[in-house]
Amino acid sequence: MLWDTPSPPPSDDGRGEGSCQYGWVVERLPKIVEEDDFVVRVWQPEDAEMLHEAVVESTEHLRPWHDWIAQEPLTISQRRALIEEWQRSWEHGEAVPMGVFQAGVVVGGSGYVNRKEHSVEIGYWTRAGHLRKGHASHAARLLTSAAFTVPEISHVEIHHDKANEASARIPRRLGYRLVKETPQAITAPGQMSIACLWIFTRQDLGDPSSVKHPANGLT
Repeated sequence: MLWDTPSPPPSDDGRGEGSCQYGWVVERLPKIVEEDDFVVRVWQPEDAEMLHEAVVESTEHLRPWHDWIAQEPLTISQRRALIEEWQRSWEHGEAVPMGVFQAGVVVGGSGYVNRKEHSVEIGYWTRAGHLRKGHASHAARLLTSAAFTVPEISHVEIHHDKANEASARIPRRLGYRLVKETPQAITAPGQMSIACLWIFTRQDLGDPSSVKHPANGLT
């Protein structure tokens, strides 16, 4: 359950502290990261229609790998309510899905998921009409660097099923290390029940520029 104590107001950059359901007070994760016209940011209620269009277009492309696709189709109203729920999660310092935009167009989704006291996981998906343009790699690179602006984060994780080679290329290219393969339950039809865990630590970072720039043409 979330702490009853109200969160302090955010700082000028929209950060500040929030309360986390696990019982420690945390600094909020970055709300937006950007590079030129490439932007990764927390979804806003007014994005519901754009998000809806991107997911509808990508449903069959995503179905083999993402268990949340089983909840589709959602209505635009349901999606707006979900976005509002995600915003509340961010306000309390928890993990949050984010939109990926290129020149104002939704090209996929990413974000911080599965927040723990000293780590956070990055997830990503690419819109069907924008595959193999490097968007997921670009988003993961920016979010990896930004995660370490939160003092308590010691490492960032990426998880994927072993059968999803497109997802595996991203942490490999960004300089993550594969540290574990473990059995997992199958939750989507393309999975082979082996979970791969990649990590990137604060020591690996050195400075934000040390997260490798992926080559063009990646997922």
